[in-house]
Parts: sequence; structure tokens; C-alpha cells
Amino acid sequence: MADVLLPHLRRPPPLYRLARDLRIVAVLVLVIVLFVVALEAASAVEVLQSGPSTSSLSAAFAPNGTLAVTGTFTLRNAGFLPISGFSLAFRVLAESGTFLGQSSVGPFNVASGNMVNLPVAFYLPIASAGPSTSLLTVDQYLSVHLWANTTYGYLFPVSIGSIANKSWGAPFAHYSLLVGMPSVVNGSTTVPVTLSFEDHASFGESGTIDFAIVSSGGTVCGSGSVPVSVSPQGNFLAQRTVPLVTGCSPRGGSATATYVASSLALPLPTESLP
Repeated sequence: MADVLLPHLRRPPPLYRLARDLRIVAVLVLVIVLFVVALEAASAVEVLQSGPSTSSLSAAFAPNGTLAVTGTFTLRNAGFLPISGFSLAFRVLAESGTFLGQSSVGPFNVASGNMVNLPVAFYLPIASAGPSTSLLTVDQYLSVHLWANTTYGYLFPVSIGSIANKSWGAPFAHYSLLVGMPSVVNGSTTVPVTLSFEDHASFGESGTIDFAIVSSGGTVCGSGSVPVSVSPQGNFLAQRTVPLVTGCSPRGGSATATYVASSLALPLPTESLP
């Protein structure tokens, strides 16, 4: 009786088995990567739709001769993954395009589902000659350029840029220091002085305005001081009669003034005299 031959199944070679296992691992890794990428992309969209934003911006005179603009920066992480190394930088330009100042916030981290509120502050020099002094007397739209850099989740470095126009109301809008014609009464020469402005800012002024009438040669012919207490959106008008130094003529000279408040002295625009 002949022997029955059974089929013999040979195991695949080791190299073939290794290649097959690597293909399975590669497919699994690809599926995981695609899932993570889809999750991060969906979460990033949620973050972009919910922020970032600034709120409660306010301005005030600072004792160091600057205009301090402060507020709160809010970032909501509505996604499923953390935000790490978030930093924000911004530059402020006048309506004419002139650079006024810059500042930055961060870096910081935001866990998934959390929100952070961080203080934002920048200081514009207005006590000395420069482009920022126009903020004292000129209403304008300021251009705020924002740049944000961060890493979302674990894969995506993200950079966001935006430009926003912010309306600015000048605290000494329509500023005017008028010096009238000299008159002589009982041998003394005097001139009428009219000082006026409108406060278009979100803050008021409380202090004094010290003014001087200067000859074309630089001699102070007369001076005075006017108390100031103006609420936001209020108007100011003051009139004074100022005695002149004997023999000192303001013709062709100038009228200068300085707003003085606690530890603060802000030169106001110089007015030329006919």
C-alpha cells in the first residue's frame, strides 16, 4: 500500500515576514498620524474662531512723560490640544504711517479648554518732540499691527498676523493759545490771552497750564498759569489779561504752554505771534 503524501506548508522566509510586519506597522502609524493631524487641524480652527482678542483698552498720562495704553489680552483655547509658547508682538502707527511704539506679550501656555487674560501695556513718549506728540492734539485712526507665534498641539507651528484701526481721541483737540493786541492802561502794557481746547480722550485732565509770551529774541515778556479740570469729552476755555515786561514786544514772537499735573509736564504746541 502506497504512502499518502500530505502537502507541506512552508513558512515564509524571515525577510518576507519582516517586510510584511513593517507594512502593517507603517499603515498603523499612518492612520495614527492622520488622526492626530485631523484632530489638531479641527482644534486649530476652533482656536482661530474663538480668539485671540484684546479688551478694556484704556489710556492715561504716566508720570514719566509718556502716554500709557493698557488693556487685557484674552486667548481662549477651545480646541482639544494645548497651546505652547504663545507670544504676541504689536506695533502702533499713526494715521500718517509714522511709527509710534511697540510691545510684546508672552510666551505662555494654554491648556485645552482654558482661557488666559494677560495685561498688555505700551508707552508712547509725548513729553519731548517726536511723532507721538501728535496724539495730544490730533484726533486720528491708529494702525495696530499684531503678530502671534505659537505651537499648537505637538506638530503645528502657527503664525497669525492682523491689522486693526483704532479710533483715537486727542485730550487737547483743537488746542489754541491766542494772544491779542497789546494795550496800554495807566502806563502798563497788557495783552489778552485766550486758551481753549476740547477733550476727546477717554480720560480727563486735572492740573494747570503754564504759559509764556516770548519775544522774537527769546525774552519772556509775560507769563501766567490757568487751573484745568476737564472731564472726558468736555471743553475748556479760559481768558486772562497778562502784563508785559516794560520794553518787551511780543511781535513776531511765540506763545508757549505746558500742561502740568502730578509729576508730569507736557509741552503743548507753540503758537506763532504776528
